[in-house]
Amino acid sequence: MSDLVTGRKAAGRWSRLQQPEYLAALLVAAVFALILSHLWVGDLLNSYAYMSDDSFDWVTQGMALVEFTTGEDRSAWPILRPPLFVLVWAMDYLLEPPGLVFLLCQVAALAAVTFGIARFARIKGAGAIAAALAGLAAPFSVLGFYSLWVLSDAMASSLMTLSAIVAVLTLARPAPGSLGAELRQLAPAIALGVAAGLTQTYGMIPIMVIGFVHGADRFLRGAKPARWFAPFLLSVITAVIGFGLQKLWALVIPHGMQPANFTLLEPSLGMLDFYMNVWPLCFGVFLPALGWAAWRYISARTLPDAGSLSLIGAVGAFATLSFVYQWPESRMTYIYIPLFIVMVLSLVLNAPAPQTQSAARSPAAVLLPTFAAALLVTLFVFPGDYWRPSLARTQIAPKATWIAAALQADPVDRYRLRIVCDGMSDVCDRADAGPQSSPYRDMMLKEYRRRQLE
Repeated sequence: MSDLVTGRKAAGRWSRLQQPEYLAALLVAAVFALILSHLWVGDLLNSYAYMSDDSFDWVTQGMALVEFTTGEDRSAWPILRPPLFVLVWAMDYLLEPPGLVFLLCQVAALAAVTFGIARFARIKGAGAIAAALAGLAAPFSVLGFYSLWVLSDAMASSLMTLSAIVAVLTLARPAPGSLGAELRQLAPAIALGVAAGLTQTYGMIPIMVIGFVHGADRFLRGAKPARWFAPFLLSVITAVIGFGLQKLWALVIPHGMQPANFTLLEPSLGMLDFYMNVWPLCFGVFLPALGWAAWRYISARTLPDAGSLSLIGAVGAFATLSFVYQWPESRMTYIYIPLFIVMVLSLVLNAPAPQTQSAARSPAAVLLPTFAAALLVTLFVFPGDYWRPSLARTQIAPKATWIAAALQADPVDRYRLRIVCDGMSDVCDRADAGPQSSPYRDMMLKEYRRRQLE
C-alpha cells in the first residue's frame, strides 16, 4: 500500500513537471546555468567575462559586508548599493566554489519569472504552448543579454514582476471578510515587492501603481471603505517597509555616497531618438496583439479590467521614467520587459468576446505567433550594440546574437593572475589590473585587491 501511495505521489510530481510553466522554467534554468557556468574560472571578479563598472561594486561589497560583520574591516565603502544583491555576494564570498551562489540566484530568478509568467497565462486561460512561449519570451528577450552581467537588474526585474503577478491575481479574488483578511492574503505580494525594492528601488513601482489603481477602481465603484482601502495599504506598506529598510541599511553601513539615480530625471525630448531605436526592436512584435485586444475593447465599448489597467499603469510608469532618464542605455527598458509581457497577456486574455461569430479569433491565434516572433527576433536579429541598439545597424546575424556570443565567451584575467600570481584563484600582492577604461572601475579594482590582501 505504501508503495502505491509513493508511486502516486511520484506520478503526481512528474505530471506537474510536464506542465508548461515547469518545462519552460527548467529550460531557462538549464540554458542559463550552462552559459553562466563557463564565464569565469577561479576568482570571479578577476575573470568573469561580463562585468560593467557597477559589477565590481556588487562583488566587492559582498566581501566588505562579511568583513564588516566580523569586525575585520569596518572602513567606509566608497559607494553603497541596495542590500539584497550585496547579501548574495556576501554569501558567495563565504561559500565555495566562488560564483556558485551568484549562479544559483541568477538562474533561480530567471526561472522563477519564467514560471510566474507562464502560470499567469495558464490561469488567465492561455493554452499550454502559448503559456510556455510567453514565459520563455521574458528571459530570452532581445535584451536578455543583460541577464549575463553581474548586475542586480535580473533579480530586481524578476522579483518585481512576480510581485505584480501575485498582487493582480490576489486582488482579482479578494478574501471575504475584514480588511485584515485581505491584507494577510496580500502578504506574499508585499514580501516580493519589498524584496524587489531592496534589490533596486524601482522594484517597488509595480506594487505601488497596482495598489493605487485597484484602490481607485473599487472606490469609484462604490465599494465599502474596507474594500478600497486594502489596495492602497498594499502600496503604502510595501513603500514604508522597503524605504525603511533601505534607510536602516544606509545608517548601519559606513559609506561615502549612494547612487544618485534620480538626479538624471529631466522632462525633455532628449531621449527620443534613442528610444525610437530601442522600443521598436523590443516591442514591435507585440503591436499586432495589442491592436487586436484594443479592437475588441473598442468594439465592446468597455474598458479593460482593473488588473489590466494597473499593469498598463505600471508599464507606463516605467516607460515614462526611462524616457526622461537622461542615460542612453537599453538596460532601462530591459528591466520592465517581463512586466510588459504580463500586461500583453492580461489585455489579450481578458479581451471581451466579439459580437459576431464571424469576427471571432481565439487569443491563442494571436499569442502564439506573437511570442514565437519575439523568440525568433532574439535568435536571429543583432541590433548592432545591445547597450545602445540601432535600427540602422540591425541585421539578421544569428552568430552575433547575445546567446551565440555568450556560448563562445571565455573568462578573462584582469589582474594577470596566471602570470604574476599562483593561478586564477590567487589575488596576490603582485596582482595589477593596469590602466582601466574609467576611473570608477580602476577605483573598485584597487578596493577589491586591497581587501583581498588584508
